[in-house]
Amino acid sequence: MYVPKKTKIQIRNAIRQMYSEYRVGQFLKTNENKYKGVIICGPDYYIVNKLELREFTNSINLPGKNIYTTTVGDWGGYTNGLYFGTIKNLILILNRYQYLNKYLPTNNNYEQILKKSFVNNNVNRLKSSLIFFKIRSNKEIRWAGNENDKNKVKNRKEIEFKLKKISDSL
Repeated sequence: MYVPKKTKIQIRNAIRQMYSEYRVGQFLKTNENKYKGVIICGPDYYIVNKLELREFTNSINLPGKNIYTTTVGDWGGYTNGLYFGTIKNLILILNRYQYLNKYLPTNNNYEQILKKSFVNNNVNRLKSSLIFFKIRSNKEIRWAGNENDKNKVKNRKEIEFKLKKISDSL
């Protein structure tokens, strides 16, 4: 399996993303008793299929520490930025910024670091059927996964065309 190496800029951006997720975790901690479950999604994600209600229900009702993530772009670890489960379980993963010394320095990519956080916190990763594209700040539409992931989307070309049209209008 090909696992892309990260540049210094990508590493810095990954740390920024970890910090952003940490802040989401802090917000969730103050609202822990308000919700049974939470869906966390990065701001540049465009989800192309419907959430399976069964997956969300399982994420809050199955015994143990479980979090669903998508498998689009696992790159030898777990795809980051799109999670769902109970607040208590999500906070364990979202707080990994506090423990950067456990993960850095490393030759691992961001997804491998996320997987290590799941392992360190004894959290089970459950695989969601959600599939997404990313829309970057420069309006570029980018697929996060590999060709096999892309082929799971039956109307991919139509979606890419619509996204491009939206992007061009911004």
